[in-house]
Amino acid sequence: MNFSGRNLWYALIAIAVVLIVTGYATGWFGGTPEPAPQQ
Repeated sequence: MNFSGRNLWYALIAIAVVLIVTGYATGWFGGTPEPAPQQ
């Protein structure tokens, strides 16, 4: 499962990070950000 190498996964991770940051900024998660477990 190696379509475009690591660049594909870096792109997916970058998109996920942008969505998460935007979600916290717009208060999608209840206004008060809670620390999420790091995996």
